Amino acid sequence: MELRPHDLIEIKDVESFLSRGFIPEWVQSSLRAAPFAVVRRAPMEGEWIPIGIRGRARHERHAGLLKLSEIKQVTKPETIADKELWKKTARSIPVLDEIQIIMKRLNIPWGPTGSVGFELVTSHLAMHENSDIDLILRCEAPLGLEVSKMLYEKLSLLPIRIDALIEMPYGAYALAEYAQGEASILLRTKEGPKLVSHPCHG
Repeated sequence: MELRPHDLIEIKDVESFLSRGFIPEWVQSSLRAAPFAVVRRAPMEGEWIPIGIRGRARHERHAGLLKLSEIKQVTKPETIADKELWKKTARSIPVLDEIQIIMKRLNIPWGPTGSVGFELVTSHLAMHENSDIDLILRCEAPLGLEVSKMLYEKLSLLPIRIDALIEMPYGAYALAEYAQGEASILLRTKEGPKLVSHPCHG
């Protein structure tokens, strides 16, 4: 099973996970309400997957490890887009239809992450009125500069702030940083973040 950052994992046995060591009370409440965690950008440790658990507040984030055998199901962000899960929920998110049109024209696999992706997969309320839309775009290599600028401009015209990450096999970078011509770009890798002059220099 290939697991990548931002994949959502449904945990098979929450109580077993919670029984290992000290875990904050908010984590316990969060997992009992929605037994899901996200794959973190960190190296695997044998059979152990680096995961992150989110709470209701923005500062409530918990890093942990989950054994491969404890996975019940995995949902990738691009699966959310492929199945257009936002059309199967009570909450209306029309901006995702607009993003879908843009990405299909460019033939780029993509998917929502963050609070939006979490809510669409788990049906557990996570978004609020001021929520940004976090996206990943799955690419084997950095997008060309002209395509990046065009894509950034299109996303900037949407009525909600879009935060897009270009996810490559060796790391990820923010579309906005590259498209706006930043001298240094933050490349997020499993070994940690590093500044590069171009995203292909990972």
